[in-house]
Amino acid sequence: MVEQFGLRHSLLLQRLLPSIERLDMVHALTRPRDPLTVAMMSPFPWRGIGIATYVLQETGDSAPLQGFVQVLKRPERPESDILALAPALTSEQPDADEIWVRLLTRMALGAGHHGVQRIFASVPADGREADVLRQVGFVPYTQETIFRLDGGPSARPADADAGIRRQQDADAWAFQRLYHATTPPVVQHAEGPAASESKGFLPAWWESGLHAQGYVAGGADALAAAVQIVSGPAGHWLRLWSGDGDAQTAGRLVDWCLTAVRSAHKARPIYLALRDYQGGLRTMLEERNFHPYLRRTRLVKHLVVRVRETEPVLMPVPGLASSVFMLHIRSL
Repeated sequence: MVEQFGLRHSLLLQRLLPSIERLDMVHALTRPRDPLTVAMMSPFPWRGIGIATYVLQETGDSAPLQGFVQVLKRPERPESDILALAPALTSEQPDADEIWVRLLTRMALGAGHHGVQRIFASVPADGREADVLRQVGFVPYTQETIFRLDGGPSARPADADAGIRRQQDADAWAFQRLYHATTPPVVQHAEGPAASESKGFLPAWWESGLHAQGYVAGGADALAAAVQIVSGPAGHWLRLWSGDGDAQTAGRLVDWCLTAVRSAHKARPIYLALRDYQGGLRTMLEERNFHPYLRRTRLVKHLVVRVRETEPVLMPVPGLASSVFMLHIRSL
């Protein structure tokens, strides 16, 4: 039976910690947290700090079925990210696939009841994790290579006259245009409204040590490139958008961001996730001494769908009937 986490499950989580699979790379690489500590901070799933932890503990045919899943709701958005699952599929647990399926099914049900519309996960591109997630309705929508730049001086100095500035609320419309111009439709559908992307990563109020900021290149009406940075005690995470494959402008913006983050935290590694449809920027990163670090597949599970149906509606004129389209939202 899958249950919501309670103090009675603390020892189980403690035993499973050496065999967890982290499915959200932003947190994993910038501010990894002990799942047990986080679970104990959130006695009421989905409320308060937005964390939900579900635990499976029962007797199986060949071995005990034991595992947990932990998910975080994004602030101000109807979206969640799976933070961790245990046991990892690479562990010696013989029924790990079944454990994942049961945990994910229960987690998705709870998420839907609390207004979540999309759940995201990032898994190794060369493993079988994506196949297991597909069994419970997750759909892959892109692959990405996470590049890493270790501490030390940047490859080249930042250009102070490149027209680079902090991202502002007034840039929201221009960012949405940049997002639509540089992102394939299948990815836009998976990630939801561009307005959510324009806000970037929003740390929850309780996530001490995480800071997010954005920088753009271009005018108020049109942006040539944008970078959003998440900084934590373990490293920095960069997400890059660049219009029309403009590697030169993207490179100037990246140089500026490298100088900005290194001026305060020189020793922390810097990660930049480059999606496959951004392949034209790979050479620019390698010129700045970034090297491939992880290969991941991003997946999403939609919890609601919009369905058009016709329903008969009586008209005020006697003897006449017509049909109108009604929009329904059904939970999955």
